Amino acid sequence: MHALVALPLNLISALVTLYGWSIVPMNLGWPLRAGGDPAGAWGGPTFAGAWAFHAIVGGLGFLLLMPCVVRALTGLQLRWARTALA
Repeated sequence: MHALVALPLNLISALVTLYGWSIVPMNLGWPLRAGGDPAGAWGGPTFAGAWAFHAIVGGLGFLLLMPCVVRALTGLQLRWARTALA
């Protein structure tokens, strides 16, 4: 019963964790993935401003935020496991 009911929570946790951690290198390496004009990007109109904004907000911001998100999701999974298996 536990495995069946916990499957949606585990899938959501895996997707949120994977997406959140993948944002860090994507934004730190913003110039490598940006194909367009930085004038339309957040932090534009200069290339340096767009790169700095993406690196600080998206890269470092998510680098500091993701451990808290993962800890919360892990606590939720642990609470469900203790409830279901007790």
